[in-house]
Amino acid sequence: MSLFTRLYETVQSWRRRRGTVRPRARTIVNLEQLDHRQLLTVNFTGNVFTDFPANQNPGVVYLQDNPAVVHPLIPNSLTAIVKVSGLDINGIRVTYSPNDDQLFIGIQQPDNQKTGQPVLHGDTDNNLDNGTVAPAVLAIEPAFKDFPGLGGSETMGAFLDFTGSGTPDVVAGISNGVGQPKTYQVANAVVNPINPGTIPGFGTELPLNEGNVYDVNDPAHPNFEFSIKNFSQLYLSKTGKTFTKDTVIKVGAFANSGDDDGISEAFFPSQNVNIGNATTPTPVPPVCPPPPPANPPVLVNPHENRHINTAHQTAIRVNVFGTSEFDPTQINPATVRLGGATPYTSFSR
Repeated sequence: MSLFTRLYETVQSWRRRRGTVRPRARTIVNLEQLDHRQLLTVNFTGNVFTDFPANQNPGVVYLQDNPAVVHPLIPNSLTAIVKVSGLDINGIRVTYSPNDDQLFIGIQQPDNQKTGQPVLHGDTDNNLDNGTVAPAVLAIEPAFKDFPGLGGSETMGAFLDFTGSGTPDVVAGISNGVGQPKTYQVANAVVNPINPGTIPGFGTELPLNEGNVYDVNDPAHPNFEFSIKNFSQLYLSKTGKTFTKDTVIKVGAFANSGDDDGISEAFFPSQNVNIGNATTPTPVPPVCPPPPPANPPVLVNPHENRHINTAHQTAIRVNVFGTSEFDPTQINPATVRLGGATPYTSFSR
């Protein structure tokens, strides 16, 4: 132990005995560092109004219903029972997360006109269960089928046009292709060359781009939501162009069933999505405040019981002690003042 350290500890011990120094309290706060990427990623709950808030701008692009949207038609024989089909679409909501390079899509659907909730996706007869058919419907249309979980001939998803040509490049959702798995897929779009403005088919699967999906049979969580991973790479592979915040793509949606006895398909023509508008700004980390000024222990005239005799000219000794946060050897004596007096000599020990 150095002479300086012994002197310092001796003085502090003396001051404690005299009651002039209180033990310093220390508070330790452990904070878990939040990964900001988690804050930007959409947490699917099956409620597009919550998961993709329309007032979050930038951050969410809301493609609204318009006269070009084709809504399913209900046959006259079922209109008294089926007010709205679970295949109907009245909006698309899109968010892009640059931190994990995912595009998130939520398909919005109209009120089910029964419980005040959106119609349950895939619930073709709107009986609040997307895997059964209401007896009243079967009494009129015995061949009517409602497959669980967009199974059978049911299909729902979105298509993306990367070049603005009007022809989809990629399709994402649940396919109705014969012999294809009824699981969430991202695939190359297969377009009808005669009528490209119709529901595209699912071509070669792109498993590296298949992200999360929300597809449950629950009227309280009715919406179909999904994501496309590695989106900038997918865009580059399709266009040969670098994906930026100024990139504009077109997004549309569709839904259909071949076994709902006369209820027609839903087709939401593609609309522009500016990636900058769909991107939630990265939070700016808070600026740490400057550290508080150093407060090293200071003793004035310790040999005189810390008294200063102002009646006579005399030297006043000021001792500045070092701490783990303060190096007294770095003091510039020319800047030191005590009651307006300047030092006439100084030294370090």
